[in-house]
Amino acid sequence: FPVFDAGFCRFGALICADGRQPEIARSLAVNGAHGVRHVRTHFGELAGWLPLPEHRRPVLMPLAGRGGVATLRVALHFAEQLEEKIVVPGSLLVAATGGGLILSDVSGYQDDLPAWIVVSIALWVAAAVIAFTVQNPAVKRALAVLEGAADNGPVPQAMGPIAGRLDRVGKVLALLAILSLFLMTWRPGLW
Repeated sequence: FPVFDAGFCRFGALICADGRQPEIARSLAVNGAHGVRHVRTHFGELAGWLPLPEHRRPVLMPLAGRGGVATLRVALHFAEQLEEKIVVPGSLLVAATGGGLILSDVSGYQDDLPAWIVVSIALWVAAAVIAFTVQNPAVKRALAVLEGAADNGPVPQAMGPIAGRLDRVGKVLALLAILSLFLMTWRPGLW
């Protein structure tokens, strides 16, 4: 299974039904992948909310958990790198650009800021606070739990509550992002 070099990390890709085969993710990790991306997950992150059986949910954590400690460790390290190298800089760039547009004459909002923009900014700030104070520490705790575990061994029991928290907080963050995106797309009051 091929592994791709993205400069800051090496990753492998799972496509559709590949996600049901933990051996494929494990093979990618053995081949040097720092992260594994399930393409179906990319298009349906919130599918974990659907009432589907666990083995049918297109999310990475159950797959990685079934793939063993090495796969889960790779997934968490990849998430950390993705956050550090893409998510945080991208979010700051979006915030700076949005702030610049709001304060400029181009947007027409410098004198009268609509409520939907204020709510979108509040949602973004809430997501950032939750990510930095809850999600990131949970990822670090998960990595600490996995540190002493054997690569081919079972996932430690202590990961259960941490994985549950990561899942719940991830869903809250996704909901905040969707609400903010909805407001920025719909722009209430402009129709």
